[in-house]
Amino acid sequence: MTMRWGFSDAIFNELLQLLDDAIQSMTRKSASQFGLPVPAVRPAAGVCKEFQRELTYDKCDLATYYVATNEPLLVPDQKVAYDHVVGSCSAVQQ
Repeated sequence: MTMRWGFSDAIFNELLQLLDDAIQSMTRKSASQFGLPVPAVRPAAGVCKEFQRELTYDKCDLATYYVATNEPLLVPDQKVAYDHVVGSCSAVQQ
């Protein structure tokens, strides 16, 4: 049985928001400065607790352990995308 997922504006916007947050935390620049689409404005209502919990992680641990462990597991397409994002972030920081 194959599951088909349709495009969801809400999920796409959430992804853009997460990318924008991650890029801003690493570079202090917005995703649009890297040529990425700008996320829609977040709703005024508070973020659910489960989502907030997902955002509270140890960034140092993520950078050292998680990335080092999982980077070798990327398939070629993922590696190209990863290298592009990391390279863009590194170029902006210099």
